[in-house]
Amino acid sequence: MEWDKIWAFNKKVIDRIAPRYTALEGDLVPVNLPGVEEVATQAPKHPKDASIGAKSVWQGPKVLIESVDAKELKEGQNATFINWGIGCMLLWQK
Repeated sequence: MEWDKIWAFNKKVIDRIAPRYTALEGDLVPVNLPGVEEVATQAPKHPKDASIGAKSVWQGPKVLIESVDAKELKEGQNATFINWGIGCMLLWQK
């Protein structure tokens, strides 16, 4: 079977019902977010189908991101994190 057929099947059958989770790999970079309190919030497991359920998303003053993403950021820059719905001022961990 060709990859394009596998991806088409995935989009048609699996992608519509699969819950979404977050995973990180490789080198991780800590980011400080001043003024953010540690709290658990709820976010949908699938962005287009709330019936799949909800998951806990932890927010806090320190976040780990992959180094490939960190290379795109600059200190003092505003960034928005998925499922947080807020802009955060970034300060690099020393």
